[in-house]
Amino acid sequence: MSDITPADLGRLLDLAFSPVDEQADVIDLSRDGAHLVLAGAGSGKTETMSLRALWLIATQGVRPEEVLGLTFTRKAARELAERFRQRIALVRRHRSRFEEMGISVDHLADDDHGFATPTVSTYNAFASEVFAEHAARIGWDSDSPVITEATAFAIARDVVTQSTDPRLGEYDFSLLTIVDAVIRLAAELSEYNVTDDDAVVDYARRVAALKDLPGKETQTMNTFRGKFAVVGALETLMPLARDFILEKKRRGVVEFSDQVTFARRIIHQFPDVQQFYRDRFRVVILDEYQDTSYSQTSLFAELFGADGVTAVGDPNQSIYGWRGASPSNVTSFYSDFGITTGEPPEVSTLATSWRNGKKILAAANTLLENRSAHGLHDSLVGGAFDALKKLSQHLLFCSCSCSYSYTRKSNTNARGRARRSETNAWSKWL
Repeated sequence: MSDITPADLGRLLDLAFSPVDEQADVIDLSRDGAHLVLAGAGSGKTETMSLRALWLIATQGVRPEEVLGLTFTRKAARELAERFRQRIALVRRHRSRFEEMGISVDHLADDDHGFATPTVSTYNAFASEVFAEHAARIGWDSDSPVITEATAFAIARDVVTQSTDPRLGEYDFSLLTIVDAVIRLAAELSEYNVTDDDAVVDYARRVAALKDLPGKETQTMNTFRGKFAVVGALETLMPLARDFILEKKRRGVVEFSDQVTFARRIIHQFPDVQQFYRDRFRVVILDEYQDTSYSQTSLFAELFGADGVTAVGDPNQSIYGWRGASPSNVTSFYSDFGITTGEPPEVSTLATSWRNGKKILAAANTLLENRSAHGLHDSLVGGAFDALKKLSQHLLFCSCSCSYSYTRKSNTNARGRARRSETNAWSKWL
């Protein structure tokens, strides 16, 4: 253990820029517990997360291979992995400086060549690894091929066309519509781990019955009645969705979403698997958290609990709702990870944009002014509402970003003068 600060770390490693205060507050968060960081676009979250991992490695005795970083895309995973590698290499290179300050980094001494590195992956790829390693324990082959959307459609089409349920003829739906509905319903049943089909059917019947309520024959009422009838079709679609799931099992194939579902099942049924991953990873960084799905959130909450987890995201940047992403995962982070008693934990923010100008951010903030109309802000727990509000407001403070990012003065005073000069010039241009 050490009292080294993030600023000290920057000086020891000759970093071009020392962390600013809000970055430092995130970097030196305790390793214990679970932490939520709301990070705006261009706020340096990748750099901050890499320095957080580095700070824990340098000061808390965490080994590089005990760090897990998860993000949404392969490109982001490559960038985060490279940032981790570069920063850890700096610690190894300047190990003598740490020793001169009485800071022990002996846990890095046996790996001078840097073979031990953090594990960085996408959310789906990590779930795939869990499934592949332990598939046999739930009756699957670890080499089960992952099918494309076209193949899934073909399988579902076979299920629908082979059905003898006469109720299918009662609906004015095309074959394409029914097949698509079966696939989506099967995905939702797995996503939310639905096991009580009777409850779903009962709900569908009650909603469908609403179409017979008395009312005027207006266009609006007829539209509602049509929607009620569509929900009622769930009673017919449920068996087809289950048959589709069983048919994939019979053929020994999985979809990407299935791997997350099966990984959750493995973790839930076999506590030793959960313990293996908790022992393996002492630090977990969940990047782009606003783009995780309910199923992914459930997997990582059950797998790691409220210990050593830092989630970074911004519900205003959620763009993958069409793939199952749920920005509400950000608002329910602490309760999802088992923190439900006592005062709500403080939410950290990275609110200064280092990439965009004032005009760009002013336009972005204007678009977000009505965000609360969708209920997102109101659903934030504890200090998360204030944190997100602060995030939106402070994103305007970025006038020094573009110019300062190219300043490479080593002398602190010179760098400060250059920053003020370029800031003034940049502000006038805006």
